[in-house]
Amino acid sequence: MKKKIMALVLAASMITVPFATAYASEKDAAAEKTEESADETKETTESPVAGKKIAYIMYMTPATIFQMWSDSFTETAEKLGMQADTFFCNDSADTWKQTIEQCAQGGYDGLMVSHGGQEYAYDFLTGIVPESMKSYVTLIVVLILAVVCKIILDLYMNTKSGYLLRAVGDNETVVTALAKDQGNVKILGLAIANGLVSLAGCVFAQEERVFEISMGTGAIVIGLASVIIGTSIFKKISFVKTTTAVIIGSIIYKACVAVAIRNFEPQAMKLITAVLFLIILVISMERKTKVK
Repeated sequence: MKKKIMALVLAASMITVPFATAYASEKDAAAEKTEESADETKETTESPVAGKKIAYIMYMTPATIFQMWSDSFTETAEKLGMQADTFFCNDSADTWKQTIEQCAQGGYDGLMVSHGGQEYAYDFLTGIVPESMKSYVTLIVVLILAVVCKIILDLYMNTKSGYLLRAVGDNETVVTALAKDQGNVKILGLAIANGLVSLAGCVFAQEERVFEISMGTGAIVIGLASVIIGTSIFKKISFVKTTTAVIIGSIIYKACVAVAIRNFEPQAMKLITAVLFLIILVISMERKTKVK
């Protein structure tokens, strides 16, 4: 009899325990959901800037990159529960000042002001540059950046990694013989090159205050022409480093293009560039033939 009672108790417990466990888990899940919704409501209600009205006033024109800034600004403000408005002033100082005054008097709780006027640029240099050289401030900044990058690149090329980078361009087998992965060395070279390109693009965008993807069209032609001109002219001069030769080659190339543009119509720019590059290639091939 006792054994039967024990069997009935065990059977009843086996039936009721799963239902009790399922009910407890459902209750816990519901409690977690309630806590999460409460936390979300708490975060929303506790936002210190919720309901505020702010304005983003940009001196620049509504170009693609500045429109992306505006969209990001609006999206962030909406997440914080704020009302956001963006104003573009189309490079007009008067419009920029008037917009600031109107927004300040229009009940906005905060203003974000971004300007890119030429008269505001390089304030940190205008005080130390002589009056006669103020028109060359942009050239000075670009020259300083180019010299700094050249020195850093020269120092890197004298390291073990720099020698490997040189070797992979001349003879890939040598790099493999040194138990080094030539693929990794090439990737490193591409990374350095793209870093320099990014720096050049940043400087250009800061100066022009606008950037479009088509602005870089033909840049590879300028780079190749600069390398060919520089290395061809200074090939027999041992004390001139390759980086210096390339910089001088780029100056010569752009000077030739500027002279050609003065004597031809601007529409012929692509033709002038192609002809000049062809002449450079022919001269380079003739020199290689003479060496052989």
